[in-house]
Amino acid sequence: MEQFASMCSSERERLVRQVLELAVPPVMLQHLGVDGILQRVPKNYVAAVIGAWVASRFVYSQGVDGAEVSFFFFLRNLLSKAQ
Repeated sequence: MEQFASMCSSERERLVRQVLELAVPPVMLQHLGVDGILQRVPKNYVAAVIGAWVASRFVYSQGVDGAEVSFFFFLRNLLSKAQ
């Protein structure tokens, strides 16, 4: 989580929104939207959802032996989709 905290605020915001759009069920997004979720759900819960989603997708795509460089490129790719 310290890497998440060290990200600049605009990148962190893009990552949070992108992951929530991918991780949250579509019905919930239709009713609340990302802004509604961010207003109603505690920050530590949002961080847990983001961490679990990012970690699981990275491990599924790179395996448990994925390198830090692979994770860097994985996150960059995820952030580039958010623009």
